[in-house]
Amino acid sequence: MPRQAAASAEFIANGSTRQLLQPPADLDKLEREVFVDLVMGAGSAHFVPSDVPLLACYAKAVIGERIAAGELAAKPVISGPAGDRPSPWLAIWQARIRSVTTLARMLSLSPGGRVLSRPSEPDPISGYEKFALEAARDGRN
Repeated sequence: MPRQAAASAEFIANGSTRQLLQPPADLDKLEREVFVDLVMGAGSAHFVPSDVPLLACYAKAVIGERIAAGELAAKPVISGPAGDRPSPWLAIWQARIRSVTTLARMLSLSPGGRVLSRPSEPDPISGYEKFALEAARDGRN
């Protein structure tokens, strides 16, 4: 197959990648809704096409966590001949919530991920600012 010219690649003039991000076909209806809500709720250029597999995993983990939480809420303790024990859904819920938090961190979905980080070095000061600071330090106003 011949090489494709870079000019033929899809792009959106305003920098948005939303048009390029489509939910994978293997997602069910609820997972698709989570996927679309997530993409539409983020900034227009927050995700790139290579994020689609992680977004799909996140959507599956969110729905799995909701199902496990519902089952756990319905029957938190299982009674048996050996006594009461926690529902097996507890371990499933814990694993799903761990997946959700890990993927959220990887996709920068937390409030900390949306805030621009501070530069590691302060902005350089101009010669005039430096002169004014030295003059103020030495009492030469």
